[in-house]
Amino acid sequence: ADTDITGMVFKISTSSSAPSGMTYYKKIGSFYNNSSSAIENVTNLREDDGTDYQDVIKGWVNFTGTGTVTINDSYNVSSVTDNGTGDYTINWTTAFASANYAISGSATRTSSSGLAVGINQTGGLTTSSARIETFNPADLPIDPSIVNVIAIGDR
Repeated sequence: ADTDITGMVFKISTSSSAPSGMTYYKKIGSFYNNSSSAIENVTNLREDDGTDYQDVIKGWVNFTGTGTVTINDSYNVSSVTDNGTGDYTINWTTAFASANYAISGSATRTSSSGLAVGINQTGGLTTSSARIETFNPADLPIDPSIVNVIAIGDR
């Protein structure tokens, strides 16, 4: 990337150490062409697809919070349980190493009042799930049309 991070350039370099003309770079893999010009020996330098990085999102979900809870899209989420109005449990497919991971969330506004997502005080975070609450500015539980939650931590 260039220094102002407004653009990303990917280069294929014959150098084993650094591409020419670049100040900042990250080697993400390698390959070579055999004598028949076919690409061989493709190597990804991160076999875990980034899951070992602490700053990579390890789970996320977008779900419908009204009526029957429906997962619209997700990563590392096996299911979402509806515990009552504005009270949901997100169940992780692969558990976290400890309950000390971080979550953040948002909810779609269904009226002129704002919505918030918070960690449920009774269920909170466990290695295998995150219990969250959605509520309006008057601190009343509400089922929003869409809930989004991300989780970052060690797995």
